[in-house]
Amino acid sequence: MVLESQFTYLREYLPTLSIDERIAYCESLGNIFEEIVSDPNVLFDERDCSLYRTVTIGNQTWMAENLRYDIEGSYLNPKNPSLEYGRLYNWDAAMKAVPKGWHLPSDKEWTILQDSISGSEIEPAMKSITDWNNNGNGTNTSGFNAFPAGNYYNSGSFYYLGADANFWSSTEYSGAVAWIRYLDYGNTGVYRFNFNKSNGYSCRCVKNI
Repeated sequence: MVLESQFTYLREYLPTLSIDERIAYCESLGNIFEEIVSDPNVLFDERDCSLYRTVTIGNQTWMAENLRYDIEGSYLNPKNPSLEYGRLYNWDAAMKAVPKGWHLPSDKEWTILQDSISGSEIEPAMKSITDWNNNGNGTNTSGFNAFPAGNYYNSGSFYYLGADANFWSSTEYSGAVAWIRYLDYGNTGVYRFNFNKSNGYSCRCVKNI
């Protein structure tokens, strides 16, 4: 990635500003900002001036950190250890929150991702190298960088920060239920479950082809 230090600084600094201030600051950077956002490993969300790392795995390009766009039906855990953990979304919010040119992956697209990661150690290859409970960290050799952001239940509480990662798919199981992918600190698999759409899970987007 070009201008790594500038990218890291901007990604952390911009959320401290109002939206108008973010736009003005980005414009003031001129060519430096244009060079950052033109990098193929960077996603710039124009709606709130957020910057994300991306990664290409097989023929798919994924966000390499969790979506953090603020929309009704999304929830920010105040105990998140870093910006990359993003927000937790109910299914309806996740379907609406995606940046332009990206989409919430289908159940099939999740399967394609898993099939693109070679070897038997798929789960460690997808997990971040820090912050998982009981030293359940991954190797992140895929670059996907799954963070254990836990979940949110509509009772109003956050659960399992540090213990598991849950990612929505766009594929419905029934009217009230949709498919997800699940990783946790104590197991070595990437699991496919279906859960109620009202639950709050992380959102990773995949680039439109």
